[in-house]
Amino acid sequence: MKFSFGEALKEARKKQDLTQKDVADFIGLPQAEISRIELGKRDLNDRKSKEILIDLLEMEDFGIRKNNRPDKPGGFVTNFDRDKFAHVLVKKALSYKDIAEEIGVHPATISTWLRGKHSPKMRSYEKLIDFFDEDFDFLVKELDPEDKIQQMRKKVKKLDKKVSSIEKTVDFLLSQIENRSLYKRLKNKVFPGGKK
Repeated sequence: MKFSFGEALKEARKKQDLTQKDVADFIGLPQAEISRIELGKRDLNDRKSKEILIDLLEMEDFGIRKNNRPDKPGGFVTNFDRDKFAHVLVKKALSYKDIAEEIGVHPATISTWLRGKHSPKMRSYEKLIDFFDEDFDFLVKELDPEDKIQQMRKKVKKLDKKVSSIEKTVDFLLSQIENRSLYKRLKNKVFPGGKK
């Protein structure tokens, strides 16, 4: 049986003879909030609190896993393992259309992931691993040290470009301020007393 987070929280809490108030006090929420979470009327959005509860109450016994998802909700999944994804599709006899319908993307999007043209957005990837009922890193390649170094070099190069662009913008703005100051001085000399 697959439990929702609230159901698993309730079962794990009872297994350890804890009250809702005990759990609420531990993570700093009112007892009524824990009740709403257990009833499925509210979700516990704080990832850290969720992970603490999963550990504390051993909720993994009820099918609730801790994840290693990044705090940033957007962005793309780096190191997406398209070969493993293709293998899983073949093994489970799933078409692009089947997966696309399940996770809410266009079938052509699945094709771009498999061709390596794009990586999935974080939201789509989360739906994908939920569909396969796997851990977060299920379709993520582990990079060898040389690839990690190359990735870091690319990031540093991008940061250098951004810094350079910011420096140019600041220089331009300073020149505009200086030009404005010069303009005001000239204006005061040409039109003394504030005449236009």
